[in-house]
Amino acid sequence: MNGKERKGAPVPVAVQAYREVVNRFPDKAVWGLVAETVGEKEADLEFWKKVVRAWIGCGWNKLNVTGMMECYKRREIPGTKGATNATRQRGNQADRRRGKVAQSETVDREMWASAKYADGADG
Repeated sequence: MNGKERKGAPVPVAVQAYREVVNRFPDKAVWGLVAETVGEKEADLEFWKKVVRAWIGCGWNKLNVTGMMECYKRREIPGTKGATNATRQRGNQADRRRGKVAQSETVDREMWASAKYADGADG
């Protein structure tokens, strides 16, 4: 067996389509879900590639296959309908301005303050 031959089940065509766009395989744990969701029809595979390209084009995590599949199931190209990541981020910033600071941010500030005073800094 040479280095290019593989043992086991063949790679589903929907996973191959993802790999064509991203230049890497998704986690093997999601292969079955991708294959089941996308299927093998040429039109479905082409739409899947468009979703993956648009997802990456929005600057979103190319390993978030579950998010891509949600868009695929809605037949939605990411960033073209509904609340995009940027819209959600603006909403989160507005919440902070209104005083709705997340607990993790409060903890971060408290840890920073503790470290500052532990080092002998005043302030």
